[in-house]
Amino acid sequence: MKKINKRKQYSLFYFLFIAFFLCSCSTTLDFHVPAQVFMTPEVIGKTLGVRTQGDFSNSTKFQLARLEQSNIFSSQINVSTEQGTVKDNSLNLMGALGLGTFTEVYLRRYHDAPLFYGVKVQLIGSGEDKREEGYKFSVFGGYGSDEVDRKSITATNGSGGSRTYDAVLDIDAYELGATLGYRLSKKVLPYLSYSYRSFDASGDLTSPTEQDLMISGIADVKSVQFGTVIDIEKTYCLIEAGYVQSKWRDSSARDDYSLGVSFGARFL
Repeated sequence: MKKINKRKQYSLFYFLFIAFFLCSCSTTLDFHVPAQVFMTPEVIGKTLGVRTQGDFSNSTKFQLARLEQSNIFSSQINVSTEQGTVKDNSLNLMGALGLGTFTEVYLRRYHDAPLFYGVKVQLIGSGEDKREEGYKFSVFGGYGSDEVDRKSITATNGSGGSRTYDAVLDIDAYELGATLGYRLSKKVLPYLSYSYRSFDASGDLTSPTEQDLMISGIADVKSVQFGTVIDIEKTYCLIEAGYVQSKWRDSSARDDYSLGVSFGARFL
């Protein structure tokens, strides 16, 4: 039995050893765009009223560059800039401040993306402070600009060599959207939301030993979401599901189904 166990241990070690050399070491320079914006059709409805919420959402990860090297076939490390999109997840935060009956300003902190400043205007129906039954419709728009990533990215080959770059990622972005809903009661508000977001991204890779690289492109994300607001006194929950289309530079558009949830509180 001991001999058999030892053989199993050696077999497992051998398998892991081969798998290690078949795998590529890689590091990417990327940013995220959530599939959902969690923008309901109602504004706060009260001057200096406050709303805060945290979101968990599917997202699209846009890859600008990747350092990669196949240990078994080559000792070289290459920089690939022909990257695309990957479906992922992200956590995000949002806060809003009421300005009058029909307007609010919001602040949105995306994970691995710029800080957004925006305005939402409600054109039909009353706000969250009253939660009256009936149709609700609002439009929103925001802008963000930030240096969202500064780090060293490194890949190491099987012979002990490595390649390192200092990476800086700058993004200018904007978002536009509209939401239509119908409040069934003080506790339930289903809605349909559309959003378009554009991220103009540029990444600089600099190295004292390698040629510097500059990668730039525009990421476009279109999203249609069906959501429901569930109100419990001053707290609430949003559940959204829908469709998102993501496109990076000249690559083919990526189509995904999306699902997300948000929890928030109002201080009126």
